Amino acid sequence: MASFEKLVSLSRGRVGHVECVESEHCGAIVIVDGRGQLVSSLGDPEHWISLRSTAKPFQLLPFLLLGLQEAEWPEGETISDADLALMMSSHAGEPMHVERVRRLLALVGLSEDDLRCGEQRVGQNTSTVHNNCSGKHTALLMICRRQGWPIENYLHPDHPLQHWIARLLLNLSGRPIEELGVGVDGCSLPTYILSLSALARLYASLACPEEAGLANDPVTLNALSILFRAGTSHPEFIGGAKRLDTTLIRSVPGLFAKTGAEGVFAMGYAPSERYPQGLGIAIKVTDGDSANRARTAVAIEVLRQLQLLPEQSLWEAELASMASDALTNLRGIEVGRVTPTFALS
Repeated sequence: MASFEKLVSLSRGRVGHVECVESEHCGAIVIVDGRGQLVSSLGDPEHWISLRSTAKPFQLLPFLLLGLQEAEWPEGETISDADLALMMSSHAGEPMHVERVRRLLALVGLSEDDLRCGEQRVGQNTSTVHNNCSGKHTALLMICRRQGWPIENYLHPDHPLQHWIARLLLNLSGRPIEELGVGVDGCSLPTYILSLSALARLYASLACPEEAGLANDPVTLNALSILFRAGTSHPEFIGGAKRLDTTLIRSVPGLFAKTGAEGVFAMGYAPSERYPQGLGIAIKVTDGDSANRARTAVAIEVLRQLQLLPEQSLWEAELASMASDALTNLRGIEVGRVTPTFALS
């Protein structure tokens, strides 16, 4: 089996009547049901990938397993589903994101100076709270404060919190420790390396915990259900305006989606009449997809082929724009097409 298949072609101009293919994006796709059984795949399902930001819901899982969403906080403050969505986000640094990060840090007597994610520029602002990973880092600091763990080295793979997260990833993906790799993410936290099929299984467990063999672990089952509810109820905090994951969550009932760096994208779909065991979907574009055009085309085409997209007449403007195959230049002139080239088995 080839590790990767052609997923998207970009055409511009013609030679006679034949479109000129200017570039192609290759990658792999894995779809499993809620029990982890393979539904469809393109490319090698066992190809190793770095999870990057698709790991964020599972990095937040200890927060819920400790019951911190129900804990007492200073001045009667509570943790809402919107807060939880922000904690597993790759947010756009919009004012609503930044203000919420600062509020959460203040609950445990910390400030943006305690974040170790690095500064990021958004518009005219450059700070750690504008970093798209600041919500995740805030959640980890809050866990450390409540547990009495050191915060100075919360980034280190040997920190007790990082060990816990690694165990959760292995347990939920059903993989042995020998198959878990680790690197350093762009925000300086550990980024975990697993197979593409393991990522699909993780998202199936998020969307369909009842199907994922968690009946004997009601605490984890409930925590996953809360995460899924938070993400699907507050897509504006998962990404932001004109972000692919936010747009897809808004457009497809029962779907949670999350972008990761370097061409990674994952989705979990809750059990439905069409898919009674739900679905976990993992996508990897090999060239890193820095312009996001391949992941957008692939994710929407996967949902179309699975018959999960709503009728086109019901599409919001953002989804319609993202689903268009037109390639335009800076003047808005159509100069080519971006076309999915794959068919799911």
